[in-house]
Amino acid sequence: MSASLTYAYEGALPVRAAVERGGRWLPASRVVLVVTLLLAPLPFGAVLPAGWASITLGTCAAFLCWVIASTRRRALGLSFSAAHLAGLGAWLLAAGQLLVHATGDAVGTRESLIKLASYLLLMLLASAMFAESGDQWPERLGWMATFYGFGLSLLSIVQFLSSPGKIYWLISPRFGGQVFGPYVNHNHYAGLMEMLFPLVIVHLLQQRRGQARWFLGFSAMLIFASVALCGSRSGLLVLVSEAGVVVAILLSWTRRRSVAVMAVVLTIALGSGMAMWLLPDGARNHLQGAINPRDAGFRERRALAMDALRIFRANPALGVGLGSFETAYPRYESFPTDYTIDHAHNDYAEFLAETGIAGGLLLLVGLSSFLRCAWQNLRIQAPSPHDWLRLGASIACGGLLLHSFSDFNLHIPANAAWFAFCAGIAMTTHTVPRPVR
Repeated sequence: MSASLTYAYEGALPVRAAVERGGRWLPASRVVLVVTLLLAPLPFGAVLPAGWASITLGTCAAFLCWVIASTRRRALGLSFSAAHLAGLGAWLLAAGQLLVHATGDAVGTRESLIKLASYLLLMLLASAMFAESGDQWPERLGWMATFYGFGLSLLSIVQFLSSPGKIYWLISPRFGGQVFGPYVNHNHYAGLMEMLFPLVIVHLLQQRRGQARWFLGFSAMLIFASVALCGSRSGLLVLVSEAGVVVAILLSWTRRRSVAVMAVVLTIALGSGMAMWLLPDGARNHLQGAINPRDAGFRERRALAMDALRIFRANPALGVGLGSFETAYPRYESFPTDYTIDHAHNDYAEFLAETGIAGGLLLLVGLSSFLRCAWQNLRIQAPSPHDWLRLGASIACGGLLLHSFSDFNLHIPANAAWFAFCAGIAMTTHTVPRPVR
């Protein structure tokens, strides 16, 4: 699943002494990282420079605390996989594009390098923290995702019903948009909820206390209802698919979990009913287009994806440069529009256009590594709390990867940061590291 590397200083300490020697630096690293993730979506998904810069600074601060803790313990444990190496390869490829001037937008490539470095560092931190986490960490992370998803979805629903078209009841986007929650684009709100929803569901399935189950079930229902209410067709289909995967896993286990299956199905049914009750007629008609291949939204996305592949065919080796799609696109545009096209609404086609065959090979390595790890996580029959967390993280990443065929969630810094965090957990085996003498 992944490889672990433990480097120990001379005179390494015993395990208990090593953990105590780390002091509060390791908990501080976790707190800084979690706070960074919780705050990231609030400033419009961190799409503005100050927003994604805060993600970078928060990740660097968490990494610094982790390095200090590892140094004090005289042991530096790293967990990595082929996906980590593929991400590093993509960063080196983009750096090479910039150095040899093989990019159509040097500023865009530099910005992409900074963001990608932050996501890779965040994924490495998530892997390292999960690999050496205690028994309480999955429980705390599950409740964190639950309270956060509950609070954000409730705020978003109330905002949508009381002040549609505005963010935080005050801010109207300058260039318009389909606002929902703190996001200008409702599809990007759905992208975040696609990652929180599986974490809440798997946390629900672990609970034995009745009151906790009721609150977790209501939180999952509210998250589902908010995605249905926001009008994101792809987001709604992804959430249904994620719930279907959970139900299929439960049914495949040798021990029957009929109550758990009913809980998941009931959550989806109640969430759908709540959304349909609150949904305006216009949004209901928009959702009905999800099954219509002639819908204008599908035609535009298909045209953008095909244009991105035309860019790839014209620049097959190294592409036009990471972060250069907006600059290169006007030359290959196949339909007239007054809008500035900054993304292809298909992260895979856009990545191929920007990085060429070299990037495509790295993408295949990263995806195959993730899918192999995810498949192993899905086949666990008697999961521990850490296995449950890996399962939820795997489904969360799979959902966003599926949505990436029709949108650009991985170009929204807050969503990309959450994806990196979940991917780091999904691709890491939980172990208790021992400093080696």
